[in-house]
Formats: sequence, structure tokens, C-alpha cells
Amino acid sequence: MRRSLRGGSAPRVTPDNSPLGRGPLIDDARCGPSRSALLDWRDVDAAIIERCYAHERVYWRDHLAWDSSWTWAVVERARRSQALPGFVGVDGDGTVRGWTFHLIERSTLRIGGLVADERSITRQLVDRTIAAARTAGAAAVACFITSRAAGLADLLRSRGGTAEPFHYLASPLDTSSGRWSVASSDDVAPWDGDIAAASDLLSGAYAPGAAIHFADEGTREDWVRYVRQLVEQHGCGTIDRAATLMVRDARGLAALALVTSLAPTTAHLAQLAVRADRRGEGLARRVLAAAAAAARAQGRTTMTLLVGDGNRAARHLYEQLGFASRAEFTAARLAVESTV
Repeated sequence: MRRSLRGGSAPRVTPDNSPLGRGPLIDDARCGPSRSALLDWRDVDAAIIERCYAHERVYWRDHLAWDSSWTWAVVERARRSQALPGFVGVDGDGTVRGWTFHLIERSTLRIGGLVADERSITRQLVDRTIAAARTAGAAAVACFITSRAAGLADLLRSRGGTAEPFHYLASPLDTSSGRWSVASSDDVAPWDGDIAAASDLLSGAYAPGAAIHFADEGTREDWVRYVRQLVEQHGCGTIDRAATLMVRDARGLAALALVTSLAPTTAHLAQLAVRADRRGEGLARRVLAAAAAAARAQGRTTMTLLVGDGNRAARHLYEQLGFASRAEFTAARLAVESTV
């Protein structure tokens, strides 16, 4: 996940400034003076890992308006059961300087989280993860994580991968500015739950280079799997069926705003797509404004979203609606050669 948290060399981690937990945390004989080490995070004491989760919960709450408590509870259950591999980087004093975890999904190793406060730790964590991918027979390493590991994007590019910044934006859902007003939304209706139609719409909305961050090979099966994950799982919040809206016409699904709930007061625009032949009509703005109104009626005060750095048209629309940057994510992919 991540961009450097501090400029210059990393200072001593203390209870006041630690981005990763409270230090020093680990008394390990493998970490002598001025040495660093990577530990299998499944073998690290739960109390130490909990301090890392605690920092994440605060970061996600304060910067992303996202209640991530459920996420870290699920991660910890998987870690304790030995089902979720990962690594913890510690310095010579036994202080945690970075950590990461991953899972293998079909032929791709997916990094679920990566935090590090100095480039050398980022490099060690990434290189060990790439080695794990090769050993497991994975064809690629991928991530879509908050940009909070020093030098991560540059490191992945230097290893032959691609990395694109995604901007995490937020906008207040108030009506005083008039930004959310639209001429009419009579054609907007609650989404009918047609996953196949939604998958086809998203498939047509993304160029291959952008689709890879959501649907691996970009096949119809990949898109169906992705939409099912949004609707049936909680990794990107819980689906908000009242605020998930669509427009249908004689040709089928023309537009969709797929909204999830990240916290009691936060609605998240997980996807917004318009069919190619209906673009230029203001349809995206209409369906999004209607979704915002539905979210507001449920007591949501903020809407958030992620948009790729290169998606200028979408960024322009969101700027008009008052969305401003809150954080940055890194979407990356790196091909690897299996050693199996």
C-alpha cells in the first residue's frame, strides 16, 4: 500500500510517531545491532500484530472515512490459522518498520496490504513476496493498496512491473452548493441485481490496460467474478442496494452506479459506468447525483471513490461535484516466472 510517510531518513519509531505500531516491539536474536530481518508474520505474537492493525484502523478512519475493523478481524483470523502468509520487517532494535500479507488467487499472488516507512524495508518485503509467488507457481504479483510503503511504485517498475496511482477522493453530500442538482433523474431506477449485465457494462467501459486492475485477463468470467465480489463480499464495503442505481433502455443496461457502505456516514462509489452509445448525454452525472441523494437519505454525509490518474474525463466530473483528494492508492502488476 503506499507512499513514503515521512521525508528523509526514518526516525526512531516511538509511541507518538510510529506508522506501524508501538516500538520497540520484537526482541529477536536474529536482529543484531544495525541489522534488519524479515519474519514470517504468522509466527509473530498477536499483540504485536494488533498494534499494526490498530494503526491501520485509525488511518483508514481518519483519512479514508472507512471503518476497517471488520477487515482486520478477518485478516487476523486467517493469519492465526496459518492460511494467510506475510512478512514483518524489523530493524536492529526489534522495532517493526514494515509488514505485508498476501494470498494466491488462481494464478495471481495478490498483496492485501503493505506498509513500510523506509525504502530498504519495502524492497525486502517486495522481494520476499515475489520469491513466494515464484515458489507457489504464480504467474503474476498484483496489488491495489493504499500508497504507504516508501518507494513501492518505483520499486515495482524497476522489477519490470506496471504501477498506476489511483486517487481516493471524497465529497460532502450536502445540497447547499448545488453541485448535486440535475435537470431530471426520472429514468434512474434501483439496480435489478443483474450481475451479468453489470459485468458486460463494466467490461465495455474499461480499456484493457485499466481493466487489468479489476478483472485480470479482462474476460467475461473475470468481470462476473469481480462484480460478485463487490456485491457478495465486504472487501470494498457492504453493497448499498438503496443507493445502487441504474438506467435501462431498449438495448439493456445503459448506466450503473454501484455504491457500497464503508461506515455509517460514508457511501463509496465502487463503480460508475455508462454504455458507449449513451456517453455525452450527462447520464453519468444524473445517475451519480441520484445515488448521492439516496445515500444522503440514509444518513450518509460523505461519498468517496477511487479514480485512476489517467482517467481525465472521470476526474473532471468528480472535481465538478466537489470531490477532493484524501489519499492515494497504488494499482500494480508484475509478471513472475515460476520456480515450480
